[in-house]
Amino acid sequence: MSPSTETLLLTGATGNLGAATLDQLLSTTSHNINAIIRNPSTAIPHFQSKYPSAISSGRLTFTTIPDMTLSGSFDAAASTATLIMHLATPLAYTDFLSTMITPTWSIDHNILTAAQKSGTVKRVVICGTAAQTLRMDRDIANAELVIDESRFNDVTLEEAEKSWPDAYSFAKTQAEIKTWAWMEERKGRVGFDVVMLLPPAIIGRSLQIGDVDDVALTHIRSLSPSIIPGNQRYLVAAPSMLDLRGVARELRATDAGLAARIPDVEPRASAEWKTCKLDTSKADKVFGREWKGQVESVRAVVRDVVEWEKENGRVI
Repeated sequence: MSPSTETLLLTGATGNLGAATLDQLLSTTSHNINAIIRNPSTAIPHFQSKYPSAISSGRLTFTTIPDMTLSGSFDAAASTATLIMHLATPLAYTDFLSTMITPTWSIDHNILTAAQKSGTVKRVVICGTAAQTLRMDRDIANAELVIDESRFNDVTLEEAEKSWPDAYSFAKTQAEIKTWAWMEERKGRVGFDVVMLLPPAIIGRSLQIGDVDDVALTHIRSLSPSIIPGNQRYLVAAPSMLDLRGVARELRATDAGLAARIPDVEPRASAEWKTCKLDTSKADKVFGREWKGQVESVRAVVRDVVEWEKENGRVI
């Protein structure tokens, strides 16, 4: 291994964003990648079929961690890493406190402490969500509101224990707040920085079955301290809200094979299109604004569905 080769510890590689990110990491960087997996019996055969040369060469390796909430669970894997990219997040639909809220910070905390112990990790990139800056029930429809990186979601624990969207937002927001507090308490005593990326809902192609490829590329760019300043949070999103009516009309007009399956909807009146604004100028300065168009992203989703139907002989 070249002395200049980075070794990246990656969580969430079996998820949609993680799969897209792993694919781009292998095709566009020289990094060695150690993917954290929970169930090797299902995950490893999939990766072996998709990346046989990367695995046989030792460039793609795996560490099995069945329970990432256990203290010290990342220590061994992080001991040889120079970068960590954390894309996994706990998702559940019952008992939100024990299944989502508490585990989200436990995993993040374990990653931070493992990075500190390693002495080799230079940067930790964490995939957050735009929901850490706004409340879905109150802020989305406020056309006068401008959302940027200075805002934090103020959902309460009491609210979070009652609904899945609030539980998810609370878990991610509180984990981020605790991450910055953890870093501040150890300022000058840790050899790495943190980049917190805050994308909105992610759409686009799926490698297993804003656009997933765009978000994946943003995470990869975040690995470079010379380009992306650390100990910062970045709201990364396309410049316009997703207009599914407009996308449906465009797909009907440009893809004859799909026209019969897509509803013929009327365009949304401009007076109806009242949403908050996302100020992404901070992220745009360092990442650029090379986002795919809405139609291209949704078309990729639709094509995935159609391909799945062909392979499985049934219509969704």
